[in-house]
Amino acid sequence: MDASVNISMEPFRALVGDMLSKEQGTVGFSVQTILIGIGAVIGSSLPAILSWMGVSNVAPAGFVAPNVIYAFYAGALILLAAILYTIATTREYTPAELSAFAGENHDAEAKASFSDMFKDFANIPANMKKLGVVQFFSWFALFSMWVFTTSAIATHHFGLQPDDTHSEAFNKAGDFTGSLFGWYNFFAIPFAFVLIPLAARIGKKQTHALALASGGLGLISFSL
Repeated sequence: MDASVNISMEPFRALVGDMLSKEQGTVGFSVQTILIGIGAVIGSSLPAILSWMGVSNVAPAGFVAPNVIYAFYAGALILLAAILYTIATTREYTPAELSAFAGENHDAEAKASFSDMFKDFANIPANMKKLGVVQFFSWFALFSMWVFTTSAIATHHFGLQPDDTHSEAFNKAGDFTGSLFGWYNFFAIPFAFVLIPLAARIGKKQTHALALASGGLGLISFSL
């Protein structure tokens, strides 16, 4: 499922970079962050909303609660519709057009091959290698959060036992976790508006470092 989500969504991040000039990049990614935040708030809150509407949040051992199942159905339909709409309405620039925008010369006859990916990987610039290390630890933290937040909250703040994963109280902890994810995505929306002036003032690298440090402090706060 995670592979499917990333295969579906990550090209959209690349599309923003491909369709915009460097001068527009920060604004484009900020707008994307705002839209991602809005969708994430709704998606994270949907199981709790469905539960409030009367859909059961309790399931037998080995099964997923109905409110979570219906939330995934809704998300799948919305994602599919958004992808199809983008494919139908967005025209990508050719490499020659992109080079012309950047004031570069481009060999229109040059053809890319699958092996180019490995050549590019071998010639990654030093800054990209440094960013790769940062991304490794960033995603390690994010995946830990996504996988273990419900269990951590259920045991640390709801007083449940680690093996008590099929009780109504554990499912309530799960709904509460969804609400927390909704809030964290909600706060990403106003921060997206701050990104542009902040990056202009202290630089993109420092802005990224500040965001990562804030995320780290947020994860530490779970124990408090």
